[in-house]
Order: sequence, then C-alpha cells, then structure tokens
Amino acid sequence: MISILHAHARLDTVAGLVLVDPSIPVPRQRPDLRVARDFALYATPGLGELYLTAVRWRTTPRQQVERVLELCFADPESVSAEVTEASVELAGFRRAVRGTDRAFLQAARSLAWVLARPGRYRAMMAGLDVPVLLIHGEQDRLVPVAAARDAAAACRDWDTALLPGVGHTPQLEAPDDVIAAIRSWANRHRGVIAGPGAGR
Repeated sequence: MISILHAHARLDTVAGLVLVDPSIPVPRQRPDLRVARDFALYATPGLGELYLTAVRWRTTPRQQVERVLELCFADPESVSAEVTEASVELAGFRRAVRGTDRAFLQAARSLAWVLARPGRYRAMMAGLDVPVLLIHGEQDRLVPVAAARDAAAACRDWDTALLPGVGHTPQLEAPDDVIAAIRSWANRHRGVIAGPGAGR
C-alpha cells in the first residue's frame, strides 16, 4: 500500500512496482471471520491496546509465531524450521522494543482508513503510469485473491501472477515462483525499469 501511495504522489521517483499480496480493496464478499475479528479489535481505540497486551501476556513468542504462520501460510506445515526459529527470535526481540504495539496499531488503523475509501484508492491504482507486477497467493486469507482479480481486471496494463496453493507470503512459500515471475516481468520491461548496471 505504501508503494502505491508513494507512486501516486511521486511517480517521477518510481520506475516500476512489484506488489506481493498487497493491501488492496476487496470486492464485497463474506470475509474470513478471524481476520475480520482481529482487525475490528485493532481498529477500536482502547480495545486494540488491551487485546495486544492480553496476547503478549497469554502467549509465548513461539505461540505467537505459530498463530501468524497459521494465518499467513496456505500450509503451515510447509514452513521450514529455519524460518520458524528466525521468526520466534524476532518476535521475542520485538516484545522488548518500546512502542511496538502502538506502531502496529497505528499501521493497522491507517490501512483500514485507506481501505474504507476504496474509490479513491482504486483511482490511484489505475493511474499508475509505470510497469506494475502483482503477485498474489490464491489461498491468501488476509487479502482474498478476489481482490487481486478485481485489480487485474481494472488495471489492464498490470502484469499479474496468481500462485495456486500459496497464502499471504509467496516470498516464503514459493520463492522460486516469485523470483521467476519478477525476472520475466523485468525482462519484458527492461527498457523502462532498467537502472545503472542493469545490463550486466
């Protein structure tokens, strides 16, 4: 979302965009109940703060990571031990950083504010006059694939790669497919997005 907002405001600084399961408007449909519940809690002043405090006290960093992986991965069992352990270490570190919850809630609420005005956001997306690659997992629970299909239909100049059996984190679930999609897209738009040394 930040990339789209920045490109809209300062298109002269952007040569191209690769969007991986971005926060984009979702067509009307039945939401994932857990995602809808969590974001409703985050969006409510006071309640969001209490909820995050309760989560911190009632769960260990490992339990917190397992909860996130279950939500973000199409198949949580496919997560490598290396990714899990690195995530647990990071979660433990974040708990010791002051202001983490406040920053998280600010981000969640600002995201919700932009998505609450989908018409303006869609106009920004459609107005991007640079090459755009949209990569999206078909099993994404946070941003349903219907949102990606809707964006692809509205922004016909975009390139779109929908990955079957993949959730919200294609870069972790199917890194080879993500790299292949980016390389193919970059080669097709080499003359537009090439920077210094791109030909080497």
